[in-house]
Amino acid sequence: MQITTGTTPGEFNSYPNIVGAGPLLLQNGKIVLDAKSEQFSNAFITQKASRSAICTTANNTVLIAAVHNRVGGSGPTLAEHAQLMKLLGCVNALNLDGGSSTSLYLGGQLLDRYPNTAARVHNGIGIFLQPR
Repeated sequence: MQITTGTTPGEFNSYPNIVGAGPLLLQNGKIVLDAKSEQFSNAFITQKASRSAICTTANNTVLIAAVHNRVGGSGPTLAEHAQLMKLLGCVNALNLDGGSSTSLYLGGQLLDRYPNTAARVHNGIGIFLQPR
């Protein structure tokens, strides 16, 4: 048996870790959501669900957001999620995984849901401060 790997574009081979995500929500301060052209299903596009995103603001601050169910209803569609990220001050924003894996941890504690409702997550994005 032989295992061969490759990336498209080929330059991605030089990165040790890459996170797959999408669709793109905002670029240069404008909502550019086109999930259909990024080959996401109609069901995913219109589904109201918990969602997460990562973005940068005008002053290059990185924000990670988890958006859950609204009062009296389900979470946002992708279009609503893009609008929320813009309202938060995001300039460039990317949708991450959603649904039951949408969780935020800080200092070893789950912030946005009860521990018994959190799904097992096999990967994530971590931001760590290094003392100077």
